[in-house]
Amino acid sequence: LGGDGLGQLGGVLFASFVNSRFDADPKRWRMVAAVSLDLSCILEALTPLAPVLFLPIASVANMGKNVSWLAASATRANIHLSFARRANLADVTAKAGSQTVLASTVGTTVGVIISPIVGSNPLTILPALMGISALHLACVFKALTQVSCDTLNAQRAEILTSEFLRRYGEHNPGETIIPSPSWVSKRERILGDFGTSHLVYGFQSKLDREILFGCPLELVCQHASPDA
Repeated sequence: LGGDGLGQLGGVLFASFVNSRFDADPKRWRMVAAVSLDLSCILEALTPLAPVLFLPIASVANMGKNVSWLAASATRANIHLSFARRANLADVTAKAGSQTVLASTVGTTVGVIISPIVGSNPLTILPALMGISALHLACVFKALTQVSCDTLNAQRAEILTSEFLRRYGEHNPGETIIPSPSWVSKRERILGDFGTSHLVYGFQSKLDREILFGCPLELVCQHASPDA
């Protein structure tokens, strides 16, 4: 009960911390949900190795699962909306639900088949779980690369602006000046340049954002006429 309560509290705190940023960067938070779920499952598999620390480990694992559930739920609508055409969001949601049920059924079947091979020893469960987690993260990442968001956030706006200025400067007659949403989405980074840096810190612009208006007052005084 204590572990479940702490886990739910952690999920609520996470949702209040992220607040409205789920809509701005759904791909990032969907990947965060997948990573959080896999890490929580690995923590649960570690509990037999440290029975004394069962409660704190279980609490952290439950917290991670609640974070995963909240992040996945919050980003699901935005991702489904990117696939909706002709206002058929309900149809897309139904298809996604069917895929989830099918994947869950296949996963349960595979788990039943390999469980006698893996056994109940944590030292054999952990390698199998890590392999499955790696496959899960790879599938989620590949799926997110196919998501094309029609709205702009900081990263997509920077990609769009940089490409627009490049095309405008080159003046290629056969090329559209404004990039399409799908073109921008394919170049959107989910993990970032340094592994999981984007997942932890969010998008970090590399552009020089310093804006200068006019010139310093000291420079004006130096060049001012003595008779002025």
